[in-house]
Amino acid sequence: MSAASALFVVRSHWGIENRLHWVLDVLMQEDKARNRTGDSAHNFSLLRQMATNLLRYSQTNKHSLKVRRKQAAWSTDYLAELLEPLIPLQQ
Repeated sequence: MSAASALFVVRSHWGIENRLHWVLDVLMQEDKARNRTGDSAHNFSLLRQMATNLLRYSQTNKHSLKVRRKQAAWSTDYLAELLEPLIPLQQ
């Protein structure tokens, strides 16, 4: 493997770590979660990832993810706006 290829592989790995795992640890405090029985840890992890993705891809404001998360907790209108892509169109 060339040095350039090795650099690409290492940076790609750390890109994933910085984009997802660090955000889940800091923003959602995933490391402090106490759910460990059954499937609850996996289920809550999926919910945290979905929430992070909804916050990240929101086009309505350009605040930090932390601020967007607080806004979603404080404003049901903003929360509905975030969840709108998940709700099928009603006819």
